Amino acid sequence: MSISRFAPVLAAVPLGLSFRMVTGLEPVWWLAWVLPGVLLAIALKLTPHKALLCLSLAVLLACSGSYAYFANVTNPVIAICLVIGQSLPWLGAFYFARRLLLKEDKALAVLAFPVCYTAIDSLMLRFLPDGNWGSISYTQADFLPVLQIASFCGSMGISFVLGICSSALAMLLHFGWQARKVRLAVCMTISVMTLSLGFGYWRLHQADTVKPGMGPKIQLGLTAIDDAIGLQASASYKEHIWQQYAVNAAHLRLQGAELIVLPEKIAVLDNSGAQQAQQRLSALAAHLSVWLLAGVAITDSDKTRNVAWIYAPDGKLQREYQKQFLAPGERDFQRGNQIAIQSLINIPAGLAICKDMHFPDLSRTYAKAGTSLLLVPAWDFGMDAAMAYNITMLRGIENGFAIVRSAREGWLTVSDAYGRKLAYRHSDTLPGSSLFTSLSLNPPSPGIFSYVGDWPGSLCIGGFIWALLRQRKAAMQTA
Repeated sequence: MSISRFAPVLAAVPLGLSFRMVTGLEPVWWLAWVLPGVLLAIALKLTPHKALLCLSLAVLLACSGSYAYFANVTNPVIAICLVIGQSLPWLGAFYFARRLLLKEDKALAVLAFPVCYTAIDSLMLRFLPDGNWGSISYTQADFLPVLQIASFCGSMGISFVLGICSSALAMLLHFGWQARKVRLAVCMTISVMTLSLGFGYWRLHQADTVKPGMGPKIQLGLTAIDDAIGLQASASYKEHIWQQYAVNAAHLRLQGAELIVLPEKIAVLDNSGAQQAQQRLSALAAHLSVWLLAGVAITDSDKTRNVAWIYAPDGKLQREYQKQFLAPGERDFQRGNQIAIQSLINIPAGLAICKDMHFPDLSRTYAKAGTSLLLVPAWDFGMDAAMAYNITMLRGIENGFAIVRSAREGWLTVSDAYGRKLAYRHSDTLPGSSLFTSLSLNPPSPGIFSYVGDWPGSLCIGGFIWALLRQRKAAMQTA
C-alpha cells in the first residue's frame, strides 16, 4: 500500500497541532504570520480531495484545542459544535484560496485568502452572538506595531495584513520565485507590510514623544475576588466577601486611589438585596471619599439585568449602566441599550461590561462621544483571560482611549490608547487580588475607524461575492 494514500493525514497531524498555537486561547503572535501560509502551500500540492481532507483534519485538530474551554462555558455537545464552527471559516478560506491560486495566473490571486478570511471574519462579527471571537486579529497582542493599524481600519485590517502575508508565502513555497506572478505578489505583500508596520512604528514613536503630565492623571485601584455570591448564598458567606471588598478598597485608598474598579457580577441579587448592596457601596464610597465602580446582577420574577453602578466620593449613585452584549449563560437577560459616560476629575469615562468589548460599534459610540477612558468590570472563564484582554485592549487602539478592566477569574489590567499594558495582575480567590497604578491620559483621539467603521470588512465581503460570481460565470462558460 502506497504511503501517498496517507499523505493528507500525515501532513495534517503536525500542522494541526502547530496551528493550535494560532487558534488557541494564548496564541503565539509570530506563528500567525507563518503557519496559515505553510498549510495553504501544502494544500496547493495535493489533489482537491486530498487537500480538503488535509485541511479539514488540520483545522479540526487545531480548533479542538479549545474544546475544554467550550465545554466549561457550555456543555460537551455544544462544545463539539463550536469546535466545528470555529474550524469552518478557516477551512472555507483555505479551500477558496487554493482554488483561485491554482486557476488564476495573476499576482492579484494573492488577495484570495485575505479577502475570503476577512469577509468571513467580518460577517461573524456582525451576525454571531459571540462576534468574531477567535479571529486571527486577536493573536497579535504581543506585537504592537501591527495592532496600530486598527486605529485606521479596525481588527479586519489586521486580519487582512496577516492573510496576505500567508497567501504570498504559500505562493512562494508552491510556485517558486521564478514565477512572475509570485514575484509581483511578494512585492505587493511587502508594500502592504511596509505601510502597515511603518505606520505602526510611527504611531508608537509618537506615543513615546508625549511628555508625562501633559494630560490629566488619575490614581487607579482595581480589586477582584473570584468567589461568587449567588442568590442562595448564606448570609455569612456573602458578608465575608463584601467585607473583603471593603478591606481591599480601603488598602487601595491608602495607596492613593481616586477611582476603585470592582469586577462584574460580584453578586446576583433580588430587588431587596440590590437595595442593600447600593446602600453598602454608597457608604463605602463616602467613607473612603473615592469614586467606586461595581458590577452586580439584579433578578426579579420576569427579568435579570447585568449592571454596573458608579458612585461619587460623596456616596451618591451617579450612573447605572446595563450590559448590552450578553455572554453564554445570560442570553435570557434583559439587554441594555444606552451608553453611560461619567466625568471623573475632568476625565470623560465610559462604562462597559465584559462581553460589550467584543463588539466594536459600542466602543466607537463612546469614542465619538468624547470618551478618553473606558471602565470595564468583567468576569472571565479563567482559561480565556488572555484572549479576553487581547480583544478588549484592541478596542482601545481602534478608538484612541485607555481601558481599565477589572475581571474575576481573569486579569486586572490597565492599557493605553496604543495597546501598551501599563499594569497587570491575575485575579484570585479570597482574599482576592488588588492592583494600584497611576494613569496619565491624553485628550480623546478617535481614529478614522471610530467614524467610518468596518470599511475593510465591507470591501472584502464585496470582493468575495464578486470572486464567487466570477467563478460561477467561468464555470458556466466552460460547461
